[in-house]
Amino acid sequence: MRCDDVVRVARRRASLELDSKALEQAGHAYEVARDSETKRAVYGRTTGVGANRHEVVDPHGADQHGLRLLRSHAGTTGDLSDEDLVRATLVIRLNQLAAAGSGVHPRLLTALATALRSARYR
Repeated sequence: MRCDDVVRVARRRASLELDSKALEQAGHAYEVARDSETKRAVYGRTTGVGANRHEVVDPHGADQHGLRLLRSHAGTTGDLSDEDLVRATLVIRLNQLAAAGSGVHPRLLTALATALRSARYR
């Protein structure tokens, strides 16, 4: 994805569609990550992050670990960001996750794409 593509989607001048191959690759990466975490510690997945990287996550609370991690990185103060900036940020994140290196479930890609197609932020 090029910078011009991000701008077009962020400003709603272009639609956004997920490539089926990207979803397939994300699904494969997800399965590899799930398999890996049963064999060894995986940073941020079966362990904490940063200073907590040596703390093991309770396997029965792994879903909650991901939610706590998301919330801990999502806080801010001040005025709401401009809608174009929020949309551009989401497009960039979606593009990064669609590269299939993160091991996230493909449902997350679909959810982000749906949000970009339908949501108004203000």
